Amino acid sequence: MERLTGVVAELQQNKADPELEKLKYRLQILKREVAKEVTVTSPFMKNTITMLTSYFRMAVDVAFPEIGPIPIPVVPTSSRKFGDYQCNLAMGIAGVIILSFYLLLLYLE
Repeated sequence: MERLTGVVAELQQNKADPELEKLKYRLQILKREVAKEVTVTSPFMKNTITMLTSYFRMAVDVAFPEIGPIPIPVVPTSSRKFGDYQCNLAMGIAGVIILSFYLLLLYLE
């Protein structure tokens, strides 16, 4: 598209060219279609963090159905040597399980 924009600008300097109006029209169509494509969100193209969050949520729901919904903190790592993303979920799950265990003990006493 940049190349076509450059050609149109070049042809505008030579106003006698009959192809100028055709190229301007085509450029408008391309710009409109590109703008449409940018605003369309596909159900098949998802954010990586959103996908990882949904996978972790499914795993937690299967592994620990009794703890209910908890936040799933998936974030980019601070260093590339640790990978691309991290999920700091273990301490949160442990806290909920320990708390529910203590509440169960208090209830049984």
